[in-house]
Amino acid sequence: MKFFLITKMTVLSVIIPTLSFAQIQQVNVTKPKVSIEKKIMDSTKVRQHNSDVERLKGEYCYFMTRDSTYRGKHVWVYKYDCYTPNKECELTPYEKRQLYGTRFIVDSVHDKTIKYTRLLCEVVDSIGNRTGMKFMYYYRYINSYFYDYSYPDQILPERTYNFLVQKYVNKRFYTREGFVRSYDMITGEKIGDLNKQKWTCIGISCIEDGTFVFLLKSEMGYTSYTEIKYLDRGFADTKKQYIFSNDEWNELGKKFGFSNLRKALDYEFWIGMPVELLRLGQGTPDDYSYTSEHDIYIYGDLYIFVEDKRVVGWY
Repeated sequence: MKFFLITKMTVLSVIIPTLSFAQIQQVNVTKPKVSIEKKIMDSTKVRQHNSDVERLKGEYCYFMTRDSTYRGKHVWVYKYDCYTPNKECELTPYEKRQLYGTRFIVDSVHDKTIKYTRLLCEVVDSIGNRTGMKFMYYYRYINSYFYDYSYPDQILPERTYNFLVQKYVNKRFYTREGFVRSYDMITGEKIGDLNKQKWTCIGISCIEDGTFVFLLKSEMGYTSYTEIKYLDRGFADTKKQYIFSNDEWNELGKKFGFSNLRKALDYEFWIGMPVELLRLGQGTPDDYSYTSEHDIYIYGDLYIFVEDKRVVGWY
């Protein structure tokens, strides 16, 4: 019995170390590195969807302003450290005017919801040095319907500004009546036949109320401006084209006749009018309807009958 115990212990003492040495050694495996790519805003889109507002983080922008209620949003500018926006935190009219046209950097985006969004910003100089002048840009949507709209037009990203300069400055245009300021901005003289003059974009600037505009010079020597939302179709809320490049104008004039083109842009229509010219003048229809004989283009209370791609009547 004593021998058996000794033998058993001896056997165990031999087996246990053997088992421990038989284990497979574990090796630590480092997880693959996942690079998080920063989403860059599309500078060619003048109006960005609000879901892309986070792409403004780290971007240089220009500040322009309008009324506190604009395009379905309430907009305020507050002191930087005001985490609970209220009247006491709001910048004074004088302080807001100091921001018009200034260049700033968006440090962070907070609380991006249907209800409201906060951007924490700091003004920078022409070479990007921070000035210590900080502010909070705060906006909320009047109702959830407007959430699908762009973030406020008061923010003009520098990438977009540079794109617009390259695309439009020193280019020539024709315009609809009423979408270029009808008085010379230098002399105050009334400008006649706005839609019959060729305009050249001579620069982008910020006027007194903080609105960014394209400065225009006519072939007759007048100086005026139009808001950037009209010059670039991406800014337009409506379904019409307001301003035409020199190449577009000449191409359309050759196709339809310059007299007919001007009539269409003055919202005239007539029997035999090509539907393409109709849409150019009236814009995209609010709705469509059909009969066995006609397509019907509906503009508010106006019903225009189209057959074989030409206007045949209306009521």
